[in-house]
Amino acid sequence: MKDFMNANPSFEFFILIAEHRSGSSFLKTALSIQRDISFYSIAGLERKFSSFGKTFDYKNDKKKKLNFRNGNEGKLIVESAYSILSKNKGNKKLFGFKCHPHRILEIPNYFEFLNSKNARVIFLTRSNALLRFISLKTIEQIGISISSYKVKESSSVFKLNPVHIDYNKFIKYRMKIEKCKEEVFSNISKHNLPYMHIKYEELNEKFDDCFNKIFDFLELNKDTIIDPKGDNGTICQHKKINVYKLQDKIINYEEFKKAAENNNDIETLNFLKES
Repeated sequence: MKDFMNANPSFEFFILIAEHRSGSSFLKTALSIQRDISFYSIAGLERKFSSFGKTFDYKNDKKKKLNFRNGNEGKLIVESAYSILSKNKGNKKLFGFKCHPHRILEIPNYFEFLNSKNARVIFLTRSNALLRFISLKTIEQIGISISSYKVKESSSVFKLNPVHIDYNKFIKYRMKIEKCKEEVFSNISKHNLPYMHIKYEELNEKFDDCFNKIFDFLELNKDTIIDPKGDNGTICQHKKINVYKLQDKIINYEEFKKAAENNNDIETLNFLKES
């Protein structure tokens, strides 16, 4: 058994590839306070490691976007960002950062880069695509990430209005995220990257067990874990919004369910049963 007490991990850094609305805000907060981990999760760093797609010039210039994805510009940005993060690691044993799957897949040869740096991958997904879609819809009502709200804020903040769910748009969304997930797994396998797959549902239901597994995967001493949970069940004072129950959150629930039945969409009907 590896002597975690004195040894450093056998790899350089790790990346949290996290789907939107998969619990990544909670996980990144929990990782950020750990003694042995320097975790970067601000949007600016994600852009350094990704496509710079949020900048106006890049987003609206198809030629620049094409050159980035197929040229050396993206590689130079990745190398530069890696250099910055590694220099700012300090005395921590590991550093890591969060990025979304679609960003990672935009970068040329990015998985080769991870392999060259002996990196490890934590892939965070959400099994129930319907609840994830509803979560995205409800977040539009307040315009910012739920994780930015503190427990001390008024509970009225969390009273979100029911949403209308277009079945066809949901199916397109589900197919898109499944394709993205398959591409990530394919690249992880192709480049033989050590990875850990965590599901949102697991993170919620068995957080302690999940966090212990993460420390094992990262070769860190579990005795050093700083418990991120508060007495009120929150994580680092962040509170989540649950979308249950669906009959109260989907305005056109019966219409939506009927569309799933007409299309023999067993997966969506199972999502409805789960909720």
